Amino acid sequence: MSFDALAEQYDAWYDTPKGRAAFREELLCLKKLKGKTGAPWLEAGAGTGRFSEALGISIGLDPSMEMLHLARKRNRLICQGKGEAQPFPSCTFHGVLINCALCFMQHPQAALQESKRVLVPGGKLLLGMVPPESLWGQRWEKAAREGHPLYSQVTFRSTAETIVLVEDCGFRLRNALSALFRDPATLPTESKPDIRPGINTEGGFIALSFEKLAS
Repeated sequence: MSFDALAEQYDAWYDTPKGRAAFREELLCLKKLKGKTGAPWLEAGAGTGRFSEALGISIGLDPSMEMLHLARKRNRLICQGKGEAQPFPSCTFHGVLINCALCFMQHPQAALQESKRVLVPGGKLLLGMVPPESLWGQRWEKAAREGHPLYSQVTFRSTAETIVLVEDCGFRLRNALSALFRDPATLPTESKPDIRPGINTEGGFIALSFEKLAS
């Protein structure tokens, strides 16, 4: 099953109580790390554009036409294409977001190298991931083993492996935030999101902020 066939199902999950709660925490992590960095920004693997819209990222890239169709309804300027071959001039963007998409890319090193190319000197790469060490990651892995059409396409990497992968492509880790410290089967009971500084692999979501190094 392709991402085109999963687009509606994927997007609809964020309208469920559990999806809305997860989106709130993930978005808060990404917003804090994005900060007031200059524009424009690009989201590579933009999917249906929910995060781009909420973060004020106007330009997105995704290979799925059905995902793009939903993203355009959110008034995102979306191009069809892969993160491994970004159709933009070098030194175009002040920031690139790859949110829970690197694990789906067939050639992650190429996507990271392309992200570095399109960033201005000192530009920011913002990466969101589900650590496989967490309860959320374990749930993804179990679903993948059972043949889930989405999660079976994931390449699972530990947080440490992901950081090494990114830094080997010319970036330096600058900051991190962690969230989703509850069982994915339950709804949050606290009124305030549990966002913790640094890398905590007990959390189901980690946002990592990297800086582009000089070549």
